[in-house]
Amino acid sequence: TGEVGDQGTFGGEGVMSAIWDRYSFSLGAFHYQTDGWRANNDMRHDIYNAFAQVAVTPELNLQVELRRRETDNGDLNLNFDPDVFVRASDRDMALNSARVGARYSPMPGTNVLVSYIFSDRDEHATTYDPLLDLFLETKFAASGHQAETQLLQRLGDANVIAGVSFTHISDTLGTTGTFGGFPLVPTDTRTGLDHARGDRHYGRQRAV
Repeated sequence: TGEVGDQGTFGGEGVMSAIWDRYSFSLGAFHYQTDGWRANNDMRHDIYNAFAQVAVTPELNLQVELRRRETDNGDLNLNFDPDVFVRASDRDMALNSARVGARYSPMPGTNVLVSYIFSDRDEHATTYDPLLDLFLETKFAASGHQAETQLLQRLGDANVIAGVSFTHISDTLGTTGTFGGFPLVPTDTRTGLDHARGDRHYGRQRAV
């Protein structure tokens, strides 16, 4: 599918999928770009996705999914005065993620689900204010892990769900620039490996 508009706007997406014996897969891509309704209001998106699944045995099913997103844009802020915006502003962002999952059913009424997700994000932004002769450059990077295991058990007229999950995120932020032609003191902030970390255990029972 696709779309075309004014202001240099166009986009499209496509998906291809197939199933063969115990295997299935799909590939997808999405693109969108526009010049925007004023100067430096441009934006561009590209997203790619790949998915594969295999039934190793009647009891064991495995799957993997890969995704990448690339975004490039200018100043997208919508102010009350349309003439108030940053003419020299640019932002580039790349996001990658991977997911691996499994389902194991050793006996009727018992299902064990396992999932692991990894993602990383890199972002680069620059802006320049000619009135102040101020230039700023910002770099941001983050990565995260998430793992979860869940047991779904049917016991007569009741369903039991129990699981455990773990999340771990770390990121860094750095800024450099110049003011009036003189370099500013660079900043580099690292929040550490335990910036956002969580362990969760849960369980619940529901009568049918």
